[in-house]
Amino acid sequence: GSAWYGFNFETAGPCLYVFDVAPGGVGLSESLMDNLPTWLDLARELIVHCPCTDGCPLCILSSACECGNEPLDKRLGVELIATWLATSA
Repeated sequence: GSAWYGFNFETAGPCLYVFDVAPGGVGLSESLMDNLPTWLDLARELIVHCPCTDGCPLCILSSACECGNEPLDKRLGVELIATWLATSA
């Protein structure tokens, strides 16, 4: 799968688009949305327990990133996930 962020003009705030990159999809996006707190917690655990300091391909970096992973921040990612989890509880 993949994700892309942008600006939502209806809510006047940032948004995140999650989608399968396989033709026709394989159901990962639907599974993610159906079990969002579980997936967010798993993502947070993976990032927190990764031994790197700033992010690596095992936790947050992607070789397919068109922006060269420039905007990614490991610490901020953990904080963002914690905030999402707190608001969805």
